[in-house]
Amino acid sequence: MILNASNKIAVKCSECGKYNVSDFNMFNLKVNNTIRCNCNKDIVLIGFNATDIILKISCIACDNYHIYNIKRKDILEKNINIVACPDSGMEIAFFGKTPYIDDIIEKYMNDMLNLLKFIGVVEDKSKRVLK
Repeated sequence: MILNASNKIAVKCSECGKYNVSDFNMFNLKVNNTIRCNCNKDIVLIGFNATDIILKISCIACDNYHIYNIKRKDILEKNINIVACPDSGMEIAFFGKTPYIDDIIEKYMNDMLNLLKFIGVVEDKSKRVLK
């Protein structure tokens, strides 16, 4: 059986609100890694032990950091893993196989755009923010 260890992680920055999508290969994790947003906020710290990937994620929902221990087996076997804020239940990060991460980010972005259109913040034609 061939295992694809290449994955992506997507986290919405709690500072600027942009999605950050980064590649990671769990077999290449030899040292802890930090994912930093373009706004310079550290949004994910990735660590590991023998059985788990340890994610410390900056939460857009409550502005705290949360720690998640994810089984390496789950990352290899599941197409997508979703983690939520333990306080609000809001989904704050997605990780898994590339096409699934790309699809869920596109869906969330489209849902947000449709919500902003519905409440009148974004015009339908130009997609710009109204003042």
